[in-house]
Amino acid sequence: MDDKKWIMSYIASYLRTGLPADDVLNELAEHKVDMGNIISLMKKHSVISLLEPLVRDDEEDEGRHGFNIPGEYMSLVKNECKRIAVQNYRLLFLAKYIVGILKEDNIKAAVLKGSVVSSYYPVPELRKSGDVDILVPGDDTFVRAVECLYRHGFVKEDNQHAGHHIAMKHTGSDSILNGIEIEIHKELSEPFDGRKVNSFIKNETARMIDNITDADVFGVGLTTLRDGHNAFYLLVHMMHHFIRAGFGIKFLCDWTVFWNRDVSKEDIKCYTNCIRESGLVKFSDMITSVCIRYLGLDEKKAEAILTDKYGEEDCMLFMDEVWESAEFGSEDENRMVMLKGTGFKAYISEFHHQTCINFPRASRVFITWPVLWIYTLVRFIRNNRKVRNTSLRTVLSATSKRSRRISHLKLFEKL
Repeated sequence: MDDKKWIMSYIASYLRTGLPADDVLNELAEHKVDMGNIISLMKKHSVISLLEPLVRDDEEDEGRHGFNIPGEYMSLVKNECKRIAVQNYRLLFLAKYIVGILKEDNIKAAVLKGSVVSSYYPVPELRKSGDVDILVPGDDTFVRAVECLYRHGFVKEDNQHAGHHIAMKHTGSDSILNGIEIEIHKELSEPFDGRKVNSFIKNETARMIDNITDADVFGVGLTTLRDGHNAFYLLVHMMHHFIRAGFGIKFLCDWTVFWNRDVSKEDIKCYTNCIRESGLVKFSDMITSVCIRYLGLDEKKAEAILTDKYGEEDCMLFMDEVWESAEFGSEDENRMVMLKGTGFKAYISEFHHQTCINFPRASRVFITWPVLWIYTLVRFIRNNRKVRNTSLRTVLSATSKRSRRISHLKLFEKL
């Protein structure tokens, strides 16, 4: 069996029950998969900890459903599972602490993804998370939130890689707080190349924070978004990464476990209204279709949010893009943005869009555009050479390949 197909079959059975199905175990037992390649792929996509049910020590785990994977890989998987579990508990209590100190200053805040999404998994502590994301929309409220964190020992990171959030870390001696990046979001994502979606997201974000709720995560209460808005955020977050350098299979796992739960009709209606009004119906349908086909998303439950199910050929093309992306497209320095089209006009549109992202205030003045374009181009070429160690031609070639692959799907034509 192809290694990627085996991984998807394994993950599908894991997400349903927390244990691999017998046919998946039989494939492993009969040595029809390359375990070294399996672990390498899953590590790149940050889902290696989901292999935990396969790690069985006969002396410690007698009678456990699973197999002893080859010894050279067993300690690697075990150690990764332990590391991720410890990290997740740190993230959980840090998120609780931050929301708490913000609440003391009468600041409404909601925890995004991370611990909240982990709680949907069969074994919550094995879903890898790396930081804490907190939503605090509204310019004035956002400034107050950052000032609050300053007073409690957090400082801004030297390098800020996005305009829609500020990354901070704690500077004190507390081992629980130190070393973990906190992202305070004033918006759900960077602006997209589409007025309709940007306008809707901006307006809807204010409503999100007015409808926050408390969720039980590992027995700890966390303030988060309601299911309908939470699902919409997960979709926007996926699109944010997909349009840029891409995202890996972990995001699809999140989508699967989210919708395999019992979601209320009210929240389903909220979500479907959001994707319709924002123009994200096709992207939602594609994500949902591949999760049904490959990762065990219950089709009956997904019918409530699915407008049109994509066929196998289209799903395979999309999954090829996902597999090549690794977790955040970080495996290939040449991966950049995904264009809305394939012609010269699409390149010009995206270039201007990137200029507006880099210079949000100056770009509002029409006469500054030529100067900003030149500056953006020079910086882009310099970063390619010095930071990414690649060339403009190579980056454009990779961008063209990504865009041509799925252009016929027209996922973003209504943005």
